[in-house]
Amino acid sequence: MCACSPDGSEIPTHIVERGDFQYVLRVDGVVEPVSFENIVCPPRVDGFITYIVDDGTWVEEGDTLCVIEDTNLESRYESILLRLEEVEAELAKTIVSYEMDNALLESQFLTNAAEAKLAQLDSLQLQYLPSAQRKIKELELAIVSLERKKLEEKFKLTPILQKTQLNRYDVELNNINRQLDDVKERIDALVILAPKKGLAIKAESSSSWDKLKVGDNVWNGYTVVTMPDMDEMKIKIFAPESNYNAMNEGDSVVYMFDAIPGGIGFGKIVKKSKTWKPATRGSNVKLYDVEASLDSVSVMLEPGFTAVCNIMVQEMKDTVFIPQVALFNEDSIKTVFVKNDKKGFEMRQVVTGISSNKEVVIAAGLNGGEQIALIRPRDNEIRNRVMLPDSIVQKYESPLDGPVIDSNQSDGEYSDGTTQENNINITIN
Repeated sequence: MCACSPDGSEIPTHIVERGDFQYVLRVDGVVEPVSFENIVCPPRVDGFITYIVDDGTWVEEGDTLCVIEDTNLESRYESILLRLEEVEAELAKTIVSYEMDNALLESQFLTNAAEAKLAQLDSLQLQYLPSAQRKIKELELAIVSLERKKLEEKFKLTPILQKTQLNRYDVELNNINRQLDDVKERIDALVILAPKKGLAIKAESSSSWDKLKVGDNVWNGYTVVTMPDMDEMKIKIFAPESNYNAMNEGDSVVYMFDAIPGGIGFGKIVKKSKTWKPATRGSNVKLYDVEASLDSVSVMLEPGFTAVCNIMVQEMKDTVFIPQVALFNEDSIKTVFVKNDKKGFEMRQVVTGISSNKEVVIAAGLNGGEQIALIRPRDNEIRNRVMLPDSIVQKYESPLDGPVIDSNQSDGEYSDGTTQENNINITIN
């Protein structure tokens, strides 16, 4: 509706409504599971993704979720494998050398045995030999006997020494094989399989805020995929700072889902987190994490569905409210401009109550049904001013209690319960 000013211009006006005031915030959210299983990068790994399942894929138990390449681990495996081959070659060479030594020792032992028998035959002739020759033969017999004792001692000790050395090889080989099995197990774990059937959702990259992709760096314990419990869902809201400050835990929420026209859900704000992230990379706009319950829903939902969240921040039954643009400050006094029966407007003081970013509740000064200006009239269009008594202003603008709004008003009264006669009327000539 418009009202004509004396110079013929039109001033847009608004009929004051009396009804139920609602302050509803509309923000975006996404469906998430209440609980989920994190599938993480295996221990002692620092590598890069070479394959990752598409986001939102339904997988069966044992399906491949992610493949990671760790060049250090692969180099370690090759190094251990090379050392294993070297030790096995050394062991084979040592065994051959021992076999040759044993064969030589056995040959020496047999030779000594033969010499001993010959010496025994010669000892029968000792009594018939001259004294000098007999002493020589006795020395030869002693040498053969001493050599035999040495060979017998060596024959006893050699297997023990050889076994000790071979045991060292066994210990080293066992150690190498354990290392090899450990590294191989870690390499096998680089192919991450689904522990159960369900929905696979890619985790976010810590560096880009985007979903993980091929080439991204991951390490020990880093979540690569989550598998949600589909039985219970919640809504995660990314709220701009102004909306975050306005909403409260316990506020009711009505959801609508972009992917399901006509789908509707209901819940409440359950948690306001102080953590935030930039709206876009490098942006100064903060988005705070807010968690809301999904108490009832008319459709079947999946994680990742986007939702429009209508949050009921404040509500007041049967009250007077006007657009924010119709409220003006005149010398630090909140006023509206009411169209009177005559040409022109009446500047009327009001006391405000709760408000939204578009509308404000009038605690005192309007009854409803008045026609008010949406832009300030010129001074020559303002015929008179109506001011509220100080007692009324103080009553509704108590610094301790805040505006008190009486919604049970009788016809012909202002929101404060007083009639126009109780106000101060100043006529402007």
